[in-house]
Amino acid sequence: MDPFWIGVVGTLIALAIIGKAMLTMRGQQKGRGLMLMYTIMAAMFIGVIWFIILKLMPAA
Repeated sequence: MDPFWIGVVGTLIALAIIGKAMLTMRGQQKGRGLMLMYTIMAAMFIGVIWFIILKLMPAA
């Protein structure tokens, strides 16, 4: 599997996590801090995945 597609899939998964967190934050007040933490973790996850992929990709 091409590293680029692994990055795309990882990004979509992380965006799904962020979307779920946003919906939960809108719906209730109680779990807001936890959801914010999830969102930050997902964003960092995207950053790390793409950093690794750009390192693995042959320089075009």
